[in-house]
Amino acid sequence: MQRLRLGLSLAMVCSSPGLLACSSEGGPRAQLLIVVDTDAPVVGQLPGSPTLSGDAAVDSLRVDFLGDQGAAYASQTFVARQAGAWPISFGIVAPEGSAGQPILIRLRAFRAGLAEVEQIGEDTELRPRTEAAIDRLVEIPLPEEGIQAHRVTLSLACFGTGARFLPLSSCIDSTRPAAEPGEGLEAQGEINMTRAGTAALAHAVACKAAPLEDRVCIPGGFTLLGDLQILGIGDAIFADAVPLRPTYLSPFWLDRTEVTVGRYREIHDQLQGTTPALADASNPMQVDCTWRGVSDSSNDTMPLNCVTWETAREICQLLGGDLPTEAQWEHAAAGRGQGRRFSWGDEPASCCVASLGRGSQCPGQGPEPSGSHPPESCNGLGDVSRDGVVDLGGSLSEHQRDSFQPYDDDECWGHDGIAFDPHCQVANTSTFSTRGGNYASGLGTSLAALRMKYTQPGVNSSHGVRCAYGDGT
Repeated sequence: MQRLRLGLSLAMVCSSPGLLACSSEGGPRAQLLIVVDTDAPVVGQLPGSPTLSGDAAVDSLRVDFLGDQGAAYASQTFVARQAGAWPISFGIVAPEGSAGQPILIRLRAFRAGLAEVEQIGEDTELRPRTEAAIDRLVEIPLPEEGIQAHRVTLSLACFGTGARFLPLSSCIDSTRPAAEPGEGLEAQGEINMTRAGTAALAHAVACKAAPLEDRVCIPGGFTLLGDLQILGIGDAIFADAVPLRPTYLSPFWLDRTEVTVGRYREIHDQLQGTTPALADASNPMQVDCTWRGVSDSSNDTMPLNCVTWETAREICQLLGGDLPTEAQWEHAAAGRGQGRRFSWGDEPASCCVASLGRGSQCPGQGPEPSGSHPPESCNGLGDVSRDGVVDLGGSLSEHQRDSFQPYDDDECWGHDGIAFDPHCQVANTSTFSTRGGNYASGLGTSLAALRMKYTQPGVNSSHGVRCAYGDGT
């Protein structure tokens, strides 16, 4: 089907919330009125709304007019940081003789801070990242006369689902993830009433189970895994944290501290696998092992280390849980949608804030007792998360349940749109993920999104265990 290609001067003639029509001299011309709304939160709603996920928030709308090959011949970006700026409406004047001819429009809601900068001639335009935008194609025939109004709602359920061009389709909502561009248009209605922030996916979900000692509830919700600044570091140990991965987590519980020696001693006799390694001064990987034997209580407040991945997982299962997934761990460490760079916030790590770099950047040697860096000991900063989990940034790097796969690998992370409670499990692999810095690593390793690799069956005094638990049935 041949689509009309509007002249640049005729494409978008005005925009404003609550706009009813656009007119030219001599009275209204035949035109379309497109009203664009979203049910995702906008950034202006975040202050004072602790249940909203900042990772789900948008502040911009890009409108592209597309030709037959899907290339944009006219574009405009609207900045709309406040809920009062939505819905956004614009008029399209129909040229003479164009009645009934379809036009194809691409609408993308996104957050400007996550977009790329695109050079178009001498100008620049923000280009939304597919994995961090709500992307919708709309095809509408131009009217013969009068004003024809259509409302389009960009649904948070479609976050990260890119528009498709062969054949044309895009996501409308959770029940229509790949609809034709002519579907899902709504009546104009009260265009001054926005739906921003009403999506259930945007709100935190509290735990229902009764709290237990030393476990912290991590409410469920929307999180963008990854960090655009952790790029180009991929090697045998570290991994890039891109592309961003939109996820939704069910509520769960997390150990307040890493599993301590004392806690492990209580279940030691039930362990079927390899016991934690003892300290070995001749082995640099085991010189700081905290396990002293089942009858030695001298290290009971120390975090347990020198365990294999299989042993770490068995310990958690004996305690009634399992190792956390990468998504669960980062959801908790990054503040449940707050996009924190560190578990305590955005303030860079220091020797005072977390147990890091001991013997190199920071004074001291070996691991420290669990919870040694509370906020009151460091001018209000300390290695404590939004929900009260301690030592996510430092102390020990923590085993994760996931097999390690790069975020740009489709085997585990190639989700189209939001991944719900993702877990990467690859058959016949010996490489797993670890998260969080440790007492021997540098200050920069405390980043919440930093991904590291561990190869079974080695043990290391810098690796420890923290367990996650489901929220009841």
